[in-house]
This record gives sequence, C-alpha cells and structure tokens, in this order.
Amino acid sequence: MTELTNTFWEYVYELTVKQLHCYYIRGKKKS
Repeated sequence: MTELTNTFWEYVYELTVKQLHCYYIRGKKKS
C-alpha cells in the first residue's frame, strides 16, 4: 500500500510540474 501511494504521488507531482512549466512558458510568450 505504501509503495502504491508513493508511485501515485510521484505521478501527480510530475504531472503538476509539467503543467506549471507549460503554463509558465505560455505566460512568458504572451508578455
């Protein structure tokens, strides 16, 4: 159970970081 939870949070973390990165790049292009 612990391993599964760790994998899930790692996945969510990576997804969030990627989304934030794309959002940041888009914001920079607009300026």
